[in-house]
Amino acid sequence: MKRARTWIQWAIPCFVLVCACGLALGQTGPTVASVALSPSTIAGGSGGTATGTVTLNSLAPAGGILVSLSSSNTSLAASRPSVLVPEGAASATFAVATNRLYRRYGGLAFTASITASANGSSASASLSVTAQPRPADINGDSSQRQGAVCGGSFPASGGEPGILYQCSTAPNFGTVGKCTFKQECLSFGCLSRQASGFNFNDACATSGPFPVAVSPAYLESGNAAQGTLLLASAAPSGSDAMVRAGNSQTTAFPTGFFPITTGATNANFRVATSILPSIEFSSVGANIEVPVPISGGGTFLSHRLGLTWLAMTPPNPPPAQPIPTLGQVSVDIDPVIGGNNSFASIWLSAVSTSGGPTIAMTSNNPQVASVPPSVTIPPGSNVENVTIATSPVASTTTVTITGTEGPRSLSDTLTVQASSCTPTTCAAQGKNCGSISDGCGGTLSCGTCAAPQTCGGGGTPNVCGATCTPTTCAAQGKNCGSISDGCGGTLTCGTCGSGQTCTNNVCVSGGSVTLSSLTLSPTSVSGGNDSQGTVTLTANASANTTVNLSSSNSSAALVPSTVTVAAGSKSAKFTIKTNRVSNSTSVTITASQGGVTKTATLTVTSGGWH
Repeated sequence: MKRARTWIQWAIPCFVLVCACGLALGQTGPTVASVALSPSTIAGGSGGTATGTVTLNSLAPAGGILVSLSSSNTSLAASRPSVLVPEGAASATFAVATNRLYRRYGGLAFTASITASANGSSASASLSVTAQPRPADINGDSSQRQGAVCGGSFPASGGEPGILYQCSTAPNFGTVGKCTFKQECLSFGCLSRQASGFNFNDACATSGPFPVAVSPAYLESGNAAQGTLLLASAAPSGSDAMVRAGNSQTTAFPTGFFPITTGATNANFRVATSILPSIEFSSVGANIEVPVPISGGGTFLSHRLGLTWLAMTPPNPPPAQPIPTLGQVSVDIDPVIGGNNSFASIWLSAVSTSGGPTIAMTSNNPQVASVPPSVTIPPGSNVENVTIATSPVASTTTVTITGTEGPRSLSDTLTVQASSCTPTTCAAQGKNCGSISDGCGGTLSCGTCAAPQTCGGGGTPNVCGATCTPTTCAAQGKNCGSISDGCGGTLTCGTCGSGQTCTNNVCVSGGSVTLSSLTLSPTSVSGGNDSQGTVTLTANASANTTVNLSSSNSSAALVPSTVTVAAGSKSAKFTIKTNRVSNSTSVTITASQGGVTKTATLTVTSGGWH
């Protein structure tokens, strides 16, 4: 018995020590025993998917075990961020998607390590992606231009940013030459250099940062990635950039070319993503344009181009179809004089196929600048405009306009300025009674008259005088509109019948003011840039005249539903907002008024990126 007690005295402390060590190591439940992928090799360029299986060393307890998942290269292969091993199970499966366009010009095989982690333990498996055939040559130029050219810049406009091509002349003048892959510019991007006539000598940059980065580069779809453009040196005046996302469910904002602040070494952008039903990848290509002085005078626009990747996972549970999200709120007319309208564009991450979502709109100072309570994106579009109504202000006021959709809320600011107009006075206008306009949107009170005089009594409005006998419309030979009664009052002389217009307060048959023309400038724009339309009447409008507008393809070019020609004016302008397109697209813009319809064609080009 004494020997047994000795064994017990030794065993109990050891058991306590083992338990303490287990707790110290954080092993409070089942640990990851293994990860397996099937298949473990994916054909490059296929975009194939592997099924991963994570196995625990014991059954999952009540509530299950959440296992974290990660990839060593999310640009190549990605899974959802975690998988749940259900209660009572020892394993669970998950999908690993591959990016069919990842370094497609490299001619190389790639490997990503997929790791599963839980309760302080982890295990990994390798996924191999075989080399894929390089893409076919792209079309070059029809004017015998040749040499080394950066993809995404002329004449290799249809190429991939960050790839250097060798472009050859066409067989005959007027036919199209070809551009063949030459080199991946992985370290610092591709740099365009001044051509010698029709001979180009672009090259992979040898210094400076890579031109584009996004963070995070792996996210749950529906969220946005913040992007940064990185310049090799301080931006000179006139520098700008363009960023494009290569997935139809993502959009980089701002759209089109946007300015880079003089002296800056970086610029920010934003990539909005739709809520996706499965794992997808989006390229993010950048083109930084910097003016470079040329010896002897003038400047050359040098381009630095590069491409990075964004991996997007579905939420849990995933939607059946992609759901566009709020992408950008941008005030289009800024600043504005108080009392005049401005407009805001409400953008989505992608085209809304069935209409929606509805975006709630607010202003932090509605007394100065007000917006409608909400706006719904129409089917087939990814943008809608809202009117911002402003009031006169005594001093410059900044107002924040905000759009909210679900958890996403975006804002832009509008500067409302005080009018520079100098108000008139009652004395300057020779008025001594009643109220008159101050000429700047305000009202002047000019006083009252002493009996027996009345205001306008002598026949002059807003001037004290003896009582007079008002005239009549008939006495003046007027039968429409409003005229003075000669005693400070106003006479309403009626309206004109169909087919007549009120000219100098007399109804005149025929000669109605109607739509004369519709013009666009420019008539061809790169998708994402604006054009401007002008409607012109046959004569000056006697009253505010509404012209109805429409677009044959609002996904490519969006116009406001109407434009108003102000009374006394003969024409009015409106903005045409365009979206990026994969191919050159002709859009018919239609204007109609007074039974007359005019059309004009706008060509929206792809801008060279695919």
